Amino acid sequence: TGKTQQQLSLINRNTQRLLNLVNQVLNFRKLMTDHQEMKVVQSDFVHFLRELYLPFKATAQLRQINYNFTSSATAIMAWFDEDKLEKVFFNLLSNAFKFTPDGGTISVDVQEYDTVIKVTVQDSGIGVAPELREEIFKRFYEKASLSSSAIKSSGIGLAISKQMVALHHGKIFVAPPGTENGNAPSGARFVVQLPKGRDHFNENEIVTTLVNQEQPSAYEPLVADQLGLPAAVAPAERTEVTDASPLLLIVEDNVEVNTYIQQLFEGKYRLLTAANGVEGLALAKQHSPDLIISDVMMPKMDGITLCNHLKTVLETSHIPIVLLTARAASLFKIEGLRTGADDYVTKPFHPEELALRVHNIIKARHEAREKFARVVNLDPKQVTVTSADEEFLQSALKLVEDNMDNTNFTVEYFAHAMAVSRPLLFLKIKALTNQTPKNFVKRIRLKRAAQLLTQRNLRITEVAYAVGFQNPRYFSKCFFKEYDQTPTDYMTSAAGKPIK
Repeated sequence: TGKTQQQLSLINRNTQRLLNLVNQVLNFRKLMTDHQEMKVVQSDFVHFLRELYLPFKATAQLRQINYNFTSSATAIMAWFDEDKLEKVFFNLLSNAFKFTPDGGTISVDVQEYDTVIKVTVQDSGIGVAPELREEIFKRFYEKASLSSSAIKSSGIGLAISKQMVALHHGKIFVAPPGTENGNAPSGARFVVQLPKGRDHFNENEIVTTLVNQEQPSAYEPLVADQLGLPAAVAPAERTEVTDASPLLLIVEDNVEVNTYIQQLFEGKYRLLTAANGVEGLALAKQHSPDLIISDVMMPKMDGITLCNHLKTVLETSHIPIVLLTARAASLFKIEGLRTGADDYVTKPFHPEELALRVHNIIKARHEAREKFARVVNLDPKQVTVTSADEEFLQSALKLVEDNMDNTNFTVEYFAHAMAVSRPLLFLKIKALTNQTPKNFVKRIRLKRAAQLLTQRNLRITEVAYAVGFQNPRYFSKCFFKEYDQTPTDYMTSAAGKPIK
C-alpha cells in the first residue's frame, strides 16, 4: 500500500544516512591512525572542481541561488588524491547550500599562484562567528545555534576535510567573509590552500599506474577477444553497417577519448560525433539518433545541460542518453538521472560495460516498439521513460480512439490535431512505435475490428465502417494481412478467445 511504501522509504533514507555516518566515522578512524592510503595522480584541478560544482546547479536554480564558478586559468595541472579532495569540496558545497537561504549567493573561486593553489567557497548564509572559526574543524562539533533546527550535522564532516587537506600538506580555514555588491560582509568563506608540485608527497603516495580519468591513456587499447559484448568490436564478427543499423551520436570534447569510443562501436552502429554539447544538440535535432553517449564536462554546453535540453523538447525527448563522467559520487549520478539520462557510466569505463549498456538500451527500446504491434491497450510507460513522450503517445492513442469511425482521418488531420508538423509526427510515432503514422492508425483500427468481430454483434461490413474503412473489401484485405485470417474465419475461430 501507499502507507507501507512511505514507511519503507523512510526506513531506507534513515538506513542510508546511518551508513553514511558509519562510513564517515570509519574514514575518520583511518585518518587518525594513519591508515588512510594516499593515491596521488596528476590531473587538471580546474576540470576536477568544475565537475564537483556542476551537480549543484539544479539545486541552485530551484532555490534561486546565484551560483558561480571562477578560475584564474582554464586549466591547472596539479598532483592530488582525487577521491579525498572530492570529499572535501563536496562537504564544503553541501554545507554552503545547507546554510544559505533561498535567493542567496554561493561562489567557488580558484586562483593559481607560484607555489600554491587557492580555492575559496563563499556563501551568503548564516556565517561563522570569529570565535568559532577553529572550533568547527574539531571532531563531533555541532553548531549550538542549530541544536533546535531541522538542519542536523554529524559534526565530523569538516574534521575529516581538515585531515584530508592535511594529507595534501595544505591548509583549510575560515576567512572573514568578503563584501558582496558593496554591502556589509556576510556568510561563510572557506579557503583551501594546496601546495603545487609533487615533492611534498612520498614516492609511495604517488600512484603511477592510476592515470588521470580524463586522459586518453586511461583507456587501454581494445583487444577484441577480451570483450564480451563488443563482439561488435571484433573485426571477424562485425556485420555490415547499413542504413537500418542503429545511429549513435558520441558527444565528447577529448579527441582521443572520442576516437576510442568510435573504435568500440564501429562496425555495428552508424556513428555521428560532436565536440561539445552545442554541436551535439544540433546533430541530435537534425538526425534523431537512436542513442546518445555524452561526456558531462565539455566546453560551451555540458552534458547535463544537453540532456535537459534534449529531454524537455518533444522532437528529441525519446532519444536515450548515456552520460560519462570522471566523478563517482552518487550525487552526480542522481543529478544526471534526474535530468532524464537513461544511464550513467563512470570514467575510466570498461569497454564491455559501456557496450553492454548501449546494447541493452537499444534492445529494450526495439522490444518496446515491437510490443506495440501486439498490445492494443498500450501503457506508454512501457515504451518511453520521459513524461513528454508519455503525454504525446497518450494523446495520439486517444485521438485515434476518438476518430475510430472517421473515414476522413488523414495523416494531415492527425498532425494538425496533435499540433505538430507532419514530419515531426512521423519522427515521433516512428521513434516510439516503429510505425508510420498511417500504419499506427491502421493497426489500432484493426485491433478494434478484431474486438468487434469476437463480440459477433455486427456484420463484417458494419465492423469495417465502425473502424473507419470506407471499402469493406479493402478492410478484409488489410485484416487478412494483419491476422492471416479473413474477418469471417476470425469471427468463427476467435469467438470466446482472447484477442491476439
